[in-house]
Amino acid sequence: MKTSDLRFMMAGALCFLASFLLSSNAFAMTPEEMMSYLPKHLEKISPYSWETPQRWLYLRKRGEFTDREIDIICQASKVIGVSGSLEKFTARYPDRLYGVGYMNLEKDYGSMNLKKGHFATHPEHYLYHADGTPVVGGDCPYYNLLEPGMRDWWMSQARKQIQNGEGQSFFIDALVKALDCGRRGGKRVNFKGELVAKDYRDQGLKPLLAACRDEFADEVVLTGNFLRVNRPGGNMQYVNDYIHCAYIESFERMGGGYVKNAHKGIAYIQEAVKAGKMIRLTMSDRKPTPVPELSLAQKQEKARAAMPEFWNKLKPKEQNELAEIYAYFDFKLAIFLIAAGEHSYFKYAVEPLANHAGTDLFKNVQPFPEWTMPLGAPLEDGKRRGDVWRRKFEHVEVILDLGNGSCEFLKR
Repeated sequence: MKTSDLRFMMAGALCFLASFLLSSNAFAMTPEEMMSYLPKHLEKISPYSWETPQRWLYLRKRGEFTDREIDIICQASKVIGVSGSLEKFTARYPDRLYGVGYMNLEKDYGSMNLKKGHFATHPEHYLYHADGTPVVGGDCPYYNLLEPGMRDWWMSQARKQIQNGEGQSFFIDALVKALDCGRRGGKRVNFKGELVAKDYRDQGLKPLLAACRDEFADEVVLTGNFLRVNRPGGNMQYVNDYIHCAYIESFERMGGGYVKNAHKGIAYIQEAVKAGKMIRLTMSDRKPTPVPELSLAQKQEKARAAMPEFWNKLKPKEQNELAEIYAYFDFKLAIFLIAAGEHSYFKYAVEPLANHAGTDLFKNVQPFPEWTMPLGAPLEDGKRRGDVWRRKFEHVEVILDLGNGSCEFLKR
């Protein structure tokens, strides 16, 4: 065999090997490598404080935030998401973790009504019904993540936000809905009319998430609402493989399954904490199913006794609103504290729009005394016996009884 032929064969073999390695994700970032960047991202809000329960906040506003509003927000939390420019926030409070951008995995908000945005120039990048009409939700077309061009465009939009933003946390939304695109794919087709169900997750969704992790994990805190209690395995595979931070919404399932769901949810959060994940749990003021109903008079007395000075600042309408918001907060905080780990934050919000958040933004940045309750470092993980969870901190023991809907914070 001639030397030139041998060289040609070796070159061909190397090209084949390179192609194989790339297609098999051999150079993909491991979950461990991804998580190794998290301490760097959190430097400005480190060390984590166990002095009191830690919260995170998200607010939007029509118009600019005032200096007083910025003070209220930033003095209450180190982890913050706000609408509009961050310039005034970062100038006054540079030592906070701010959100930098957002991308949805299911739909393209920038192409609303199908007459603008990426859809207008690249309709081949989206999903369709069998009759050829685009799949839409709220007049926004659904991505077809099987299309490499769509994944490239999605990444380019994420890249612009991360490169041009001032924040450090990037939010990836709608994993569950993107997973459902695959489940329902038997009824959905691509631009050519071909069914997309078979390979949607493995050939579309996962490659996009991997690309996002591999390119951006060393630049921002990758945050996603991936952990879902009512999904198989809680979607923990996606939490472990693709994000630094688990944003958790829809934690509570009201009705007969509340208690079972809450037990599972606490266990999943504990699992994520053990994997080193940052946690951002969010809950509303809706009454938990097992908690006994309080009358308006009972709610008013509870709030008045807990916050007499702030209560007296408010007019009757806001007093009633404060009473409603505060009524079941302690139970939800107890759930958070049972599961929380280092870099865990809790958001309890009723009104994300600052214009409607009331005096001193109390519907979002609550003046509840539990937020300043001396906590201290945890002495153990939350432990379950039957329907009761217990956890000791340096200064308080948290007892949560999911069965009878009660909780206690016992000073130690």
